Amino acid sequence: MTGFPSPARLRFLLRNPRELWAAAGGGRGGVLAQRARMAQLRRDWRSALKLWRACTEKAPGDPAAALGYIGALISAGGIEEASERTAAFVREHPRDENGPTMLARIAELRGDDAAAIEQWQAALALRPDKPQPLIRLGAALLKELKFDEAFACAGQLEKRFPKDSHGAILRAQTVQQQRGFTEAAPVWQAALARFGNNTGFLRAYGRALLAGGAYGECLNVAKRLSRFDPHASLSLEGAVLAKRAPFQDHTGFWKNASTELLDSINLTRKLLHAALSTRDAETANAAFVRLLQQDRLTVRDADMVVGLVNLDLQSRNRSAARQKVRGYLKGMRGLPGYRAAALRLHRAILQSFPKQPNSARRISADVPLFVNMVRRARIGSGAAQALEQIAAVEHSLYEGAATPLFDSDIAAGACRVFIGTVRERLRARTPFSFIRLGDGEANALQQASSFAGQFEFDAAEREKVWWGRTLDSEVRQDLAARVRQATLDADAIGFPAREWFLRDVRLDSGAPLSATKSGRGLLVVAETIARESRSGGVAGKILTSAHMPQDLQRWEVYPELFDGVRQVVVVSCHPSLPDILRDRFGLNSTKHVLIAPGDSMREMEHRALTEDEVPPRSVEHALDTLGDSPNGQLVLVGAGYAGKIIVAEAKRRGGIALDLGSIFDHWLGLHTRSYQDLA
Repeated sequence: MTGFPSPARLRFLLRNPRELWAAAGGGRGGVLAQRARMAQLRRDWRSALKLWRACTEKAPGDPAAALGYIGALISAGGIEEASERTAAFVREHPRDENGPTMLARIAELRGDDAAAIEQWQAALALRPDKPQPLIRLGAALLKELKFDEAFACAGQLEKRFPKDSHGAILRAQTVQQQRGFTEAAPVWQAALARFGNNTGFLRAYGRALLAGGAYGECLNVAKRLSRFDPHASLSLEGAVLAKRAPFQDHTGFWKNASTELLDSINLTRKLLHAALSTRDAETANAAFVRLLQQDRLTVRDADMVVGLVNLDLQSRNRSAARQKVRGYLKGMRGLPGYRAAALRLHRAILQSFPKQPNSARRISADVPLFVNMVRRARIGSGAAQALEQIAAVEHSLYEGAATPLFDSDIAAGACRVFIGTVRERLRARTPFSFIRLGDGEANALQQASSFAGQFEFDAAEREKVWWGRTLDSEVRQDLAARVRQATLDADAIGFPAREWFLRDVRLDSGAPLSATKSGRGLLVVAETIARESRSGGVAGKILTSAHMPQDLQRWEVYPELFDGVRQVVVVSCHPSLPDILRDRFGLNSTKHVLIAPGDSMREMEHRALTEDEVPPRSVEHALDTLGDSPNGQLVLVGAGYAGKIIVAEAKRRGGIALDLGSIFDHWLGLHTRSYQDLA
């Protein structure tokens, strides 16, 4: 389906040079093209690009050379240049199905399923005898929820290519997505009887079982796969482990898996990700060294470099952090994604390299410089537009009447300004509220945004994550209005700033941020902050990064916030949090309002919440329990989306209320948030 051999097939080819030569075409197209194909089969993109480029220069009119170069660009992350060259190829060779095929692949990478459907249909019209356009067309139709057309594709595949499993896979996938796993199970079972020894079918069936929660049967499929594709088998087994025990330490499993298949770069990545997720610095560093040695880096690996830098900075080892950045960028040289990778590391570089005080903040405040970096990275208009949008929002806040503190990830001074404000309010016993807005808070803001049409769907999906169920529409609307008002009334608002956007934007493919629910959420919040800034709604307020609570921990300044504070009021889902606050900071919790776990904690505890444990009843119960305890006190709240209402009410009752969120999990040693945000 990708046009390249599976990991198992690739390992076989690398061990058998004659087979590799044959797979690469056996000399077809000249020695230079042959070397390019062999480099491509090895996934040595740097060499493949160099060789295919030489082929195009030597024979500018050769369609095979042009297609080889385009294919290498797509695989190596050079989507923009690939798009330009493919458009030229289609103009020169309008009857060649490879043109729309390449355009379809690019559309898939950008998350543009509608465009992918159009291009696969064009490729199919030119070559109806080839199975790949029909296979990929069916997958794209399924993503667009066009079930009748997907069924029709499955029927054509079954009729034209009855010995292949693709038609049966597409039919079962369509039934599962439309009607659920229970109804799809018999369809999968019937296909299993025919294609039980087909590697592609077993991989697809394993993914379906995983999605359907049939973990035991999924492991049976993984065992069967081990005979044909050990890599796919181990990956599937690891995925089951992650589902059964989310947020737990799976480093041991991936360490054994990567030892079993030493040449698998994907397993090295999974090991590095697992080690970073549990903040196992020693294992993470060793895995990173292996990743560099395997020399097949991608733009997305920059996410893990950010996590490694966070670990080094936590241990006050800036030199090691700089070494990680340099090593990674050196490995990216010669690849189309080099500038995009450097852009992803923008904040990590500002944290690690500047030596002069305030130079990091000065560079960060130079918004035109950042926009120029975005444009030179050639990441695609969809991704670039989102980054330029948030940069424009930050620029307007720098120039406006609010106090901007959204550089807290790179400057401890921003954290200390925030702390000073809170402590002054405490000293004067003046009510105050700080509320953070993440992508989920778009539930309270999306109806007035450019994404209002997707509000009901997005809101319902977020509610399933938070509470394992959806709310009635009337309850949803009422809750949104209360959260929105709590936000507008807050004295300090944390919003997703550049560092969050850089984390979530797909810099490798250029896919628009609006293609995902979380991406739309970020854009909704950015729109809201921009609108409030234009109307004067944030005048006199403090505007911080939404990650301010994590950044207070990053710079280890919570002791400064709590210095001299003897007692606090706490709202959280952690029964042991008062003990942690006492042992860690010397704080006495005069009242702890215990709420039901949501989001990651609910998933970790495998909790199904009762009616009384979800809004609106959970909120009213919490407010009743809170009573008048906030008056003149520091109130620390970690209660998710609905918790914003509690923060606002705590302020109304005289408290200095801070929405600290998942930092409570961190203090309990639970890593429920990304290593990209906090070590």
